[in-house]
Amino acid sequence: MRTMIRFRKIPVGGWALAALLAAALPAPSSGAHQDDAAPKAQEAPPPARPAPPVPPEDPSWGEQLLGIPVHGSLSSRLRARRTAGDHDTDFYETLTLSAGNPDRHLVTAFVLARLAADLDGRADEDEYFVFDSLQDTYEKAVTAQLYEAWLDVHRLGPVERVRLGRQTLYETPVVAFFDGARAETGDLTDLKFRLGAYGGLPVHLYESSPEGDRLGGAFVQVRPWAGARLRADWMHDDENLLGEDNDDLWGFAAWQDLFDRLQVHALFTRLEEHNRDILLRGTYRGGEEDLVVQASFYELFRTQRQYSIEFDPFYNSLLEYYPYREARALVSKGFGKSFTVDAGADARWLRDSDSEGPLNHEFQRYFVTPSVRDVLAEGLSLSLSGEFWNSDEDVWSWGADITWRLNDAWKASAGTAYALYKYDYYTGRERDDVRTIYFRLRWKIGKNLRLDGGYEHERGDPDTIQTVKLGLMWEF
Repeated sequence: MRTMIRFRKIPVGGWALAALLAAALPAPSSGAHQDDAAPKAQEAPPPARPAPPVPPEDPSWGEQLLGIPVHGSLSSRLRARRTAGDHDTDFYETLTLSAGNPDRHLVTAFVLARLAADLDGRADEDEYFVFDSLQDTYEKAVTAQLYEAWLDVHRLGPVERVRLGRQTLYETPVVAFFDGARAETGDLTDLKFRLGAYGGLPVHLYESSPEGDRLGGAFVQVRPWAGARLRADWMHDDENLLGEDNDDLWGFAAWQDLFDRLQVHALFTRLEEHNRDILLRGTYRGGEEDLVVQASFYELFRTQRQYSIEFDPFYNSLLEYYPYREARALVSKGFGKSFTVDAGADARWLRDSDSEGPLNHEFQRYFVTPSVRDVLAEGLSLSLSGEFWNSDEDVWSWGADITWRLNDAWKASAGTAYALYKYDYYTGRERDDVRTIYFRLRWKIGKNLRLDGGYEHERGDPDTIQTVKLGLMWEF
């Protein structure tokens, strides 16, 4: 229901990534709170690697022909959008492919690629166009992008894995997307000491030339006692997109599991000679109590100006991103098998209130969402949300969702949601005071084939947008 930003956690170029995910993958249910989706730069990183499909019971064609298991998915999606004066229709084909089993084979491989086609050719290079995107910067209507393509070599003595090719590292303090090599040891000594290093050319899919760019780093990790994990990272980036930058980022992280139910996590980063940010988070899961409690605190210490794009992805679009503090809390409690209540709060405070701007607002938000399952009919779920926003003005809002899983093959949902600030994944712009009404339908045609579709009507400032999506997913 609410789209927010957290500077550290979003991959570089998040708005193009979000557009890809929205085009290639099913949209989330509005009953769930949208977490940390926001733009980072005008670059497109790889999407988060999708969960591997469930392998069929029968041997795959790769096993039958080559003796190697080959699995993956092929997603075809059509998206049509319209406002009062503009329209845009796009088609996306996304392929994931994995070969080999790391437990049995010395070498395994993975590929993630996407083809995009602008079907109506609607783009305006000279005037404002509601649905502008980076795809419109090309002279051709059909483009293809390779997001991941790598080979893993396993069990080379103390080295657990070597990865070669185009790859993404999510464990690093900021996401590393590069063409190169990565090596990581297994657990060494009784302390489960682990070392890793990586390096290569950073990938900026919409950059004309990577000449002069370099990215590299290393980490050390240790598990000194039960339930604990400590990790230190160093990252170096030479970036020449807008001039030469040579920057070093240090990250120090800790995790601790307590009483089998509570996990606490802390992360601190330092960029060049300045402290950059800190994150504190705790999660409690009580099994018999059917209770989940999450709380987090984040602070960006200094104004972010021009650094290497991996470390400062806001610079190209916002020039400066000002310091802030953000706190979040969520409580989810189940009562029996059919009733659940979610409640929480989000708050952001800028160090200087006068520095508020796009994608960096001061606000407080409080919400409660009761939901019921299998009460009026088997497979029927209902939820109703109430929210209070305190920003430039006080706003009360509401949302609702009804989802009906008719059987194993059919699932339908409809609802409405509100966001005081919402980032538009497709246009790369922030919209205010947005009310969304949606309808979604999913049909599992066969064991590995799924068809889904949906309609959204978004009324907000500055445009009212209608979107129709159709998609076909085949897993093999």
